[in-house]
Amino acid sequence: MPTYYWIEGPIIVGAIIGTALAFLERIKSRRGLGLRFIQVLAVLNLVPAIVVLAMEGKISTEVGTIIGTLTGFCLGGLRDADDSK
Repeated sequence: MPTYYWIEGPIIVGAIIGTALAFLERIKSRRGLGLRFIQVLAVLNLVPAIVVLAMEGKISTEVGTIIGTLTGFCLGGLRDADDSK
């Protein structure tokens, strides 16, 4: 049972809806999966997962901060990518 269900519920629902809307936009615009889209999906799913795990006490806040920082560092390397090709 979630500890903070009134906070975690909307976070999880937001991640699911955000991912679905991102895919629908890609399908509607007839665009493929690019590096930026993968980056958006990672942010839409990893950040809420880290927040929920930290709130549930499954990971400490320090570990959550380190995971978030490493994720940001890894995804930050995609900024020089050119999706127009």
